[in-house]
Amino acid sequence: MAPTGNKGKRKQRPSRKGTNIGESNTTDVQTGLHSSRTGLRELDLGAPLELQQLLLDVFQNTFSTQFNDSLSKKVQEVKQHLFNRDFTHAFGDQAFLDAYAMRWSPSRALAYFDIFKNLFENHMQLLSYLRRLHPDLSDKSEQIDISVIPSPQALPSLLQQEGTITHIKVLSLGGGSGAEVVALAGLLCDIGRSAKSIGSTGGDLRQPKMIVEVTAVDIADWSSIISRLNTSLTTMLAIPGHALGEVPNDIASNFDQDSFRVKFGQHDLLKMEVSQMKTLLENCTLVTFMFTLNELYSISLSETTKCLLSITDLIQQGSLLLVVDSPGSYSTVNIGRDAKSHATEKQKEPSAQRNYPMLWLLDRTLLHTAVDGTGKLSNQGKQWEKLRGNDSTWFRLPPGLKYPIEIENMRYQIHMYRRL
Repeated sequence: MAPTGNKGKRKQRPSRKGTNIGESNTTDVQTGLHSSRTGLRELDLGAPLELQQLLLDVFQNTFSTQFNDSLSKKVQEVKQHLFNRDFTHAFGDQAFLDAYAMRWSPSRALAYFDIFKNLFENHMQLLSYLRRLHPDLSDKSEQIDISVIPSPQALPSLLQQEGTITHIKVLSLGGGSGAEVVALAGLLCDIGRSAKSIGSTGGDLRQPKMIVEVTAVDIADWSSIISRLNTSLTTMLAIPGHALGEVPNDIASNFDQDSFRVKFGQHDLLKMEVSQMKTLLENCTLVTFMFTLNELYSISLSETTKCLLSITDLIQQGSLLLVVDSPGSYSTVNIGRDAKSHATEKQKEPSAQRNYPMLWLLDRTLLHTAVDGTGKLSNQGKQWEKLRGNDSTWFRLPPGLKYPIEIENMRYQIHMYRRL
């Protein structure tokens, strides 16, 4: 992650007082190109408040002894380093890493859970999985607009199916702070809950089995935090009702230590060898840049473009690329500040500096540069299909959630692409 994520630009912070989160309304996240006519939401009872609270409790349990008077000071120090774009100090100390994960990762985990939930339902063959789980689901076909679900032919490799096992492999680039890991664990629990709610009452929720494997990659050493969060997840989610006495037992009905696999790799994304990237992308279902890509562009336009083109070259057909970042003017790149490829031009022509939206650079790289590229990408035509784009949307925390320190809503832009 560091230097990744729009860490120093969180200027849009809605006011929130106390630890009892009471602001209403959840985010209105688009559900894709066909959102106006999809019937999938009829099958979705909504993520229960208990599950969202349980995800917050994972963070509280992981850092239980560290919610003390010194935390506020650490958070302020991290914010100052991020404001100064001093990522070496912001993420070079374990105490700062802990403070960051305690302060910002919980609310992001809930927002990412909401994003992953919508993505999975609308683009990753939820119905295919549920039909294999409960054959009688076919009786509910009148409620569903099947045209919005990619056919197996359209997504030949999207879900790695091993007999009765569905295997989803996620590569989280810049995901060291743990938000993506916790969000995906929540998704796995919610899939089991949804399957039970719309399937036969006597169905076996563990057959067929779904496995989620997530690899978080970051430039800083977040290994301790990822390991500790994973321990909390396997303890609190694998034992129904362990964290809160009132949590329904079916919350964790599709989660066990074997169904959720977590790895961490410390790499500088802009300096990775092709062989390293190839290993990470092997059989990958989904690649994410969550509050990461704009920071990479700000460090080096040329190296970030090279990274995206490498992903294009190595990723399997049918896989998805998800980009979430700060909206609007918070995600712009000053080309003149690209130290690696524009230092000379900046000295000679200061007036040549220009600001470009991150989205413009991203679309240009994936939808145009990749088409006109060289090597393996040459003369192969269109490489990516854009499935979804939203320049600005909100995730709003539902009322009733509790956490020891203040957390807030999240405003973001989101874009998703599928490798052709």
